[in-house]
Amino acid sequence: MDQYPRLPGASAEAKAEWLRAIRDFHFGRGGAAHPALSWRPAAPATCGLVVPAASADPTAPLRELLEVARTEVPARREAFATQLRTLRDGLADLLAVEDQRDPGPERLRASVGAFGADLVDASALDGILGAQRGSMRVDGRRRQRIEQALAVFARYLDGGGPPLLTVLHTEAGREAVPAMQGLVAELAEDPCRAALRSFDAAAERFCEVVRALRTARLEVTSSYDAERHDPWIATVDWETLSAEELSLVPTIVAVDSASRLTGEAMPGWSRLLASGRPVQVLALASPVHDPEQGLDAVFSSYRVELGFLGIGHREAFVQQTSTACAEHLREGFRRALGGTRAALHVVVVEPAPLSVASRAHPLFRYDPDSGGSWARRLDVSGNPDPELDWPVTTLTCLAPGGRAKELELAVTFVDHALQESALTGEALVVSDEYRSDDLVPLADYLRLDAETAARRLPCLWVQDEDQDLHRAVPTRRLTQACRDRLAFWRSLQELAGIHSEHVERALERARDEARQGREELEAQRAAELEQVRSEAVGQAAHLLAATLVGVGVEDLVGLAPVTAPAVPVSTPAAPAAAAPAAAEAEVPAATATISSEPWIETALCTSCNDCRNINPQLFVYDDNKQAKIGDPSAGTFAQLVKAAEKCPARCIHPGQPLDPNEKGLDKLIARAAPFNR
Repeated sequence: MDQYPRLPGASAEAKAEWLRAIRDFHFGRGGAAHPALSWRPAAPATCGLVVPAASADPTAPLRELLEVARTEVPARREAFATQLRTLRDGLADLLAVEDQRDPGPERLRASVGAFGADLVDASALDGILGAQRGSMRVDGRRRQRIEQALAVFARYLDGGGPPLLTVLHTEAGREAVPAMQGLVAELAEDPCRAALRSFDAAAERFCEVVRALRTARLEVTSSYDAERHDPWIATVDWETLSAEELSLVPTIVAVDSASRLTGEAMPGWSRLLASGRPVQVLALASPVHDPEQGLDAVFSSYRVELGFLGIGHREAFVQQTSTACAEHLREGFRRALGGTRAALHVVVVEPAPLSVASRAHPLFRYDPDSGGSWARRLDVSGNPDPELDWPVTTLTCLAPGGRAKELELAVTFVDHALQESALTGEALVVSDEYRSDDLVPLADYLRLDAETAARRLPCLWVQDEDQDLHRAVPTRRLTQACRDRLAFWRSLQELAGIHSEHVERALERARDEARQGREELEAQRAAELEQVRSEAVGQAAHLLAATLVGVGVEDLVGLAPVTAPAVPVSTPAAPAAAAPAAAEAEVPAATATISSEPWIETALCTSCNDCRNINPQLFVYDDNKQAKIGDPSAGTFAQLVKAAEKCPARCIHPGQPLDPNEKGLDKLIARAAPFNR
């Protein structure tokens, strides 16, 4: 369907005046001073494809984090408490044995009862008995260590345990904190700095328990050596804890707005991420506004990316996510709470994932524990059509005549931005009777070079209150913001290994080498075929001459060199035309080197699994986990073409359709042509 069909009704002069008015609006040189331009309310056509289920809940991120903590933390704490109870009982048994070895007057008096106490002098008896001897004596220092460990265990086990989450927030962030059991909220002027102090205090309290635990383990086996173990126990702090122990330190969360974190609060959160302390920073962001300019300012320049700044700390866990993508949000929280790193969560609170689909707030997760390379650490899965600049969706509409047509639309940043009430004046609806080649769909406009773009204007489809489609032209600053969103998305793609220029150059070199090798092989084969052809022609000429002079074939042996097998004939007296005909029949069969079957340049395969996700029977892996064609009859030509288009290495060649009755072959063959060259 032609996205912008030309309709009659406007003169050349009227169109020229209309274009001038649009250009003035687009470049900010004036208002809509033309009857063909309108400020009437309209929403991008793509927005109707994502319907919010409910209004946004500002407490949703912390609710999700608390739910994840409830599923992860209690089991860890209970297992740890079981260890402490076992060690506590062991230490208590040690003291009980020691008390029996050296009971003392009070214990002797208690052992003889009230009647015996009047008849027996407990103090005199204790002096007569004296202290018992043995190899397991508990001296004063050892008893002190054991009693201190028991006291620490008692405080931890009987104190009810710390809350699941301790949340530090500003006054403005109070609305993001839910009133829920297991969560304790504290007001702080700078939540990130306060979170550092809170973590250090909580970690020290827990380290006291760990010191008691390590002491108890040595004491129950009578292995404690004061000279060797006292310094070791004294150096226990949060940095010496094991990963399992560190995961038991109470979770501290700093909640703040992205605008504050990219401004006055930047030193605090940067110091926190660089410290390595496993504190969670929850940044509440707007998908449209620049966090550095605040929520009331529309950004028209390059946007400050808080998540990208977080990645710059290298060893911190960073995720950018949305409450509308619940599973992505929860998985990031699970990884962060299960890890031992500082974590930054940049979260947009919204009921529908339009900001994600429009690349206004793309999803990504940066996890240093996933490996040492960017491709392993950075994950952009969860975004729609991650291999494309913009996701493409299909809108069913009515064409002239009442026929239903499908319109393919790219979902761009502008589609999401125009949902903001502050930005409704950033696009003008234009009259349907005006058409011009100067108006280019926004997604196509952003791919134009600067010189061509200067002579064109971007536009997009919008719908009015009656759901009728119209074109609209955005302002230059909104278009520039859209271009900035695209540039950031492409940066994420490249870092995640999608459309990497380095990879594409390497693949192109590999293709050139493979092409050169194939050309050399084809040239060699052509030379061999030409040799066979000339020898066959020479043999045929000898046979023809023998036939004409009546000489038998056996008499020709030795008359001419023959290096190819002789062409078989039925009798020596065959007709004159028989030999040339046989020779001509051999040549086409030998020169048929082009196959119509699908094939894959397996050596170029990057093992991305895209083709196998389409059809695992049609595409299979060899022993090196590189793709090759499995059963060609197990799939369709459409699947071959789709796989070729998705393949990052462009090593899939669909060939020609095996089923001549498959639907849409004309378009499929045209799409396959670039991959068959």
